Amino acid sequence: MWNDNAEVNTYKEWSALAARASVSKEVRDLISLKEAMAYAIESELAEDGLESSARTVMEDLELPLCVPSVGVVLSLFRKVRWV
Repeated sequence: MWNDNAEVNTYKEWSALAARASVSKEVRDLISLKEAMAYAIESELAEDGLESSARTVMEDLELPLCVPSVGVVLSLFRKVRWV
């Protein structure tokens, strides 16, 4: 932040940070819950014939998550919230 000319590869830095993160059972449970919710919503939409009308919403819900990244984000969120 102090050097305007510094080149930062955000993806590379984030990947390195996530690679060092430990993944708790809580993080795995949260990801499983998200996947279960997406499946339940999709099933309900299909039952009512609404799959195509909610396709863009479902695409967002079905995106895969990087488990270590979720661990880092949750950890940072908790630290910021504490402050």
